[in-house]
Amino acid sequence: METLRKLQACVEHHPVAHTMVGPGFWGDGLCPPTDAVYYPLYTKCCELDLPLCMNAGIPGPPLPAEPQNPIYLDRVCLRFPELRLSMIHGADPWWGVAIRLMLKCKTFH
Repeated sequence: METLRKLQACVEHHPVAHTMVGPGFWGDGLCPPTDAVYYPLYTKCCELDLPLCMNAGIPGPPLPAEPQNPIYLDRVCLRFPELRLSMIHGADPWWGVAIRLMLKCKTFH
């Protein structure tokens, strides 16, 4: 919650374009975007109308790739339809899934 308060203060006092999270980099790298650990961030981004950029695709560093499979974002978009979401870092090798999600979900910007 402290991090969310800091995010809100930052948005209130500075020109912030977006916030960013990488599932493969966060914590132990084993929490996909559907994990409830992200829900407070999704909710705060919706409240602030702040776009969220999320890593998608196999990371370059030696980190778990599976949590960054864009298919997880399908459920996120369904549960948080007001979330303005942007996949970053190319979604390699899951380009087809990423493209289909962008066509399906109005959440992506």
